[in-house]
Amino acid sequence: MLIVRFVDDHDCSLGRTCSECISISHQCRWCQWQNFGSQNTSQSRCSSFFDATICPGEFQINPQADSDRIEMLQNLPFSDSIDQTIQLRPQKVRINLRAGNSASVRVIFKQANDYPMDLYYLMDISCTMLKHKTSVSRVGRKLADKIQATTKDFRIGFGSYVDKETIPFSNYKFKLKISPKSRL
Repeated sequence: MLIVRFVDDHDCSLGRTCSECISISHQCRWCQWQNFGSQNTSQSRCSSFFDATICPGEFQINPQADSDRIEMLQNLPFSDSIDQTIQLRPQKVRINLRAGNSASVRVIFKQANDYPMDLYYLMDISCTMLKHKTSVSRVGRKLADKIQATTKDFRIGFGSYVDKETIPFSNYKFKLKISPKSRL
Protein backbone atom coordinates (compact mmCIF):
# COMPACT_ATOMS: atom_id res chain seq x y z
CA MET A 1 0.00 0.00 0.00
CA LEU A 2 1.36 3.42 -0.95
CA ILE A 3 0.19 6.54 0.81
CA VAL A 4 1.07 9.88 -0.72
CA ARG A 5 0.51 13.02 1.33
CA PHE A 6 0.91 16.48 -0.10
CA VAL A 7 1.83 19.12 2.44
CA ASP A 8 0.92 22.73 1.91
CA ASP A 9 1.62 25.78 4.05
CA HIS A 10 -1.67 25.33 5.90
CA ASP A 11 -0.55 21.94 7.28
CA CYS A 12 2.77 23.34 8.49
CA SER A 13 1.03 26.21 10.27
CA LEU A 14 -0.44 23.70 12.74
CA GLY A 15 2.96 23.42 14.46
CA ARG A 16 3.03 25.55 17.63
CA THR A 17 6.55 24.56 18.74
CA CYS A 18 9.73 23.82 16.82
CA SER A 19 9.44 20.13 17.68
CA GLU A 20 5.81 19.94 16.48
CA CYS A 21 6.66 21.87 13.33
CA ILE A 22 9.49 19.69 12.06
CA SER A 23 7.49 16.56 12.95
CA ILE A 24 4.64 17.49 10.59
CA SER A 25 6.61 17.08 7.35
CA HIS A 26 10.12 17.21 5.96
CA GLN A 27 8.97 20.36 4.11
CA CYS A 28 8.11 22.28 7.29
CA ARG A 29 10.63 24.66 8.84
CA TRP A 30 10.59 26.69 12.05
CA CYS A 31 11.57 30.35 12.33
CA GLN A 32 13.50 31.06 15.53
CA TRP A 33 14.23 34.72 14.71
CA GLN A 34 13.61 37.03 17.70
CA ASN A 35 12.05 39.72 15.49
CA PHE A 36 9.61 37.30 13.84
CA GLY A 37 6.15 38.88 13.65
CA SER A 38 7.43 42.46 13.95
CA GLN A 39 6.36 43.06 10.32
CA ASN A 40 2.69 42.61 11.34
CA THR A 41 2.44 39.38 9.39
CA SER A 42 -0.10 36.72 10.22
CA GLN A 43 2.27 33.99 9.07
CA SER A 44 2.98 31.18 11.52
CA ARG A 45 6.49 30.47 12.80
CA CYS A 46 6.04 27.05 11.16
CA SER A 47 5.86 27.13 7.37
CA SER A 48 7.07 25.34 4.26
CA PHE A 49 8.43 28.63 2.89
CA PHE A 50 9.58 31.93 4.43
CA ASP A 51 10.33 35.13 2.58
CA ALA A 52 13.80 36.32 3.64
CA THR A 53 12.32 39.59 4.97
CA ILE A 54 9.97 37.68 7.29
CA CYS A 55 12.53 35.11 8.48
CA PRO A 56 16.15 35.20 7.27
CA GLY A 57 17.55 31.81 6.19
CA GLU A 58 20.01 31.53 9.09
CA PHE A 59 17.07 31.55 11.55
CA GLN A 60 15.14 28.79 9.80
CA ILE A 61 15.37 25.35 11.39
CA ASN A 62 14.89 22.60 8.84
CA PRO A 63 16.88 19.47 9.75
CA GLN A 64 17.23 17.04 6.88
CA ALA A 65 18.98 13.68 6.48
CA ASP A 66 21.50 14.38 9.25
CA SER A 67 18.71 13.86 11.80
CA ASP A 68 17.77 10.44 10.38
CA ARG A 69 19.27 7.47 12.26
CA ILE A 70 19.14 3.69 12.01
CA GLU A 71 20.46 1.78 15.01
CA MET A 72 20.90 -1.99 15.13
CA LEU A 73 19.93 -2.76 18.72
CA GLN A 74 20.12 -6.54 18.43
CA ASN A 75 21.84 -8.44 15.62
CA LEU A 76 22.78 -11.86 17.00
CA PRO A 77 24.22 -14.51 14.66
CA PHE A 78 21.99 -17.24 13.25
CA SER A 79 21.52 -20.18 15.60
CA ASP A 80 19.96 -23.65 15.32
CA SER A 81 19.94 -24.11 19.10
CA ILE A 82 16.62 -25.36 20.47
CA ASP A 83 16.99 -22.98 23.44
CA GLN A 84 17.46 -19.89 21.32
CA THR A 85 16.78 -20.39 17.63
CA ILE A 86 17.62 -17.32 15.57
CA GLN A 87 16.41 -17.25 11.97
CA LEU A 88 16.14 -13.50 11.37
CA ARG A 89 18.80 -10.79 11.39
CA PRO A 90 18.68 -8.13 12.72
CA GLN A 91 16.31 -8.94 15.57
CA LYS A 92 15.75 -5.38 16.81
CA VAL A 93 16.18 -2.04 15.02
CA ARG A 94 15.46 1.55 16.06
CA ILE A 95 14.73 3.96 13.23
CA ASN A 96 14.40 7.72 13.75
CA LEU A 97 13.24 9.55 10.64
CA ARG A 98 11.92 12.96 9.89
CA ALA A 99 8.30 12.86 8.67
CA GLY A 100 8.27 12.19 4.92
CA ASN A 101 11.73 10.60 4.80
CA SER A 102 12.32 6.91 4.15
CA ALA A 103 14.95 4.36 5.09
CA SER A 104 15.89 0.84 4.06
CA VAL A 105 16.87 -1.93 6.43
CA ARG A 106 18.19 -5.20 5.07
CA VAL A 107 16.58 -8.17 6.83
CA ILE A 108 18.00 -11.67 6.29
CA PHE A 109 16.16 -14.94 6.96
CA LYS A 110 17.88 -18.32 7.28
CA GLN A 111 15.81 -21.35 8.15
CA ALA A 112 17.17 -23.21 11.18
CA ASN A 113 17.89 -26.91 10.83
CA ASP A 114 15.22 -29.18 12.32
CA TYR A 115 13.08 -26.24 13.41
CA PRO A 116 9.69 -27.50 14.64
CA MET A 117 6.94 -27.23 12.04
CA ASP A 118 3.21 -27.89 12.30
CA LEU A 119 0.98 -28.35 9.27
CA TYR A 120 -2.76 -28.33 9.82
CA TYR A 121 -5.31 -29.15 7.12
CA LEU A 122 -8.78 -27.68 7.55
CA MET A 123 -11.23 -28.93 4.95
CA ASP A 124 -14.86 -28.74 4.01
CA ILE A 125 -15.82 -32.43 3.81
CA SER A 126 -19.17 -31.99 2.10
CA CYS A 127 -19.87 -33.93 -1.10
CA THR A 128 -19.07 -30.98 -3.36
CA MET A 129 -15.51 -31.02 -2.02
CA LEU A 130 -14.97 -34.79 -2.48
CA LYS A 131 -12.54 -34.46 -5.41
CA HIS A 132 -10.45 -31.91 -3.45
CA LYS A 133 -10.40 -34.18 -0.39
CA THR A 134 -9.14 -37.04 -2.57
CA SER A 135 -6.48 -34.77 -4.09
CA VAL A 136 -5.22 -33.65 -0.65
CA SER A 137 -5.07 -37.30 0.47
CA ARG A 138 -2.93 -38.17 -2.57
CA VAL A 139 -0.57 -35.25 -2.12
CA GLY A 140 -0.32 -35.63 1.68
CA ARG A 141 2.43 -38.28 1.69
CA LYS A 142 4.54 -36.39 -0.87
CA LEU A 143 4.17 -33.23 1.20
CA ALA A 144 5.23 -35.05 4.37
CA ASP A 145 8.35 -36.34 2.59
CA LYS A 146 9.24 -32.82 1.42
CA ILE A 147 8.78 -31.40 4.92
CA GLN A 148 10.91 -34.20 6.38
CA ALA A 149 13.77 -33.07 4.14
CA THR A 150 13.56 -29.67 5.87
CA THR A 151 12.99 -30.76 9.47
CA LYS A 152 12.65 -33.97 11.41
CA ASP A 153 10.43 -32.29 14.01
CA PHE A 154 7.05 -31.89 12.37
CA ARG A 155 3.43 -32.72 13.04
CA ILE A 156 0.49 -32.95 10.70
CA GLY A 157 -3.07 -32.37 11.86
CA PHE A 158 -6.43 -32.53 10.15
CA GLY A 159 -9.68 -30.73 10.88
CA SER A 160 -12.97 -30.80 9.08
CA TYR A 161 -16.21 -28.88 8.82
CA VAL A 162 -19.32 -28.93 6.65
CA ASP A 163 -20.26 -25.59 5.14
CA LYS A 164 -23.78 -26.33 3.95
CA GLU A 165 -27.12 -24.93 5.06
CA THR A 166 -29.29 -27.49 3.32
CA ILE A 167 -29.29 -31.25 3.02
CA PRO A 168 -27.48 -33.14 1.56
CA PHE A 169 -24.58 -32.23 3.87
CA SER A 170 -22.55 -35.31 3.10
CA ASN A 171 -25.00 -37.99 1.95
CA TYR A 172 -25.35 -37.17 -1.72
CA LYS A 173 -28.16 -39.76 -2.20
CA PHE A 174 -30.44 -38.00 0.25
CA LYS A 175 -32.46 -35.56 -1.92
CA LEU A 176 -34.72 -33.97 0.67
CA LYS A 177 -34.06 -30.28 1.23
CA ILE A 178 -35.06 -28.36 4.31
CA SER A 179 -35.99 -24.71 3.93
CA PRO A 180 -34.01 -22.39 6.25
CA LYS A 181 -37.37 -20.86 7.32
CA SER A 182 -38.57 -24.20 8.72
CA ARG A 183 -35.81 -24.10 11.37
CA LEU A 184 -37.40 -21.15 13.17
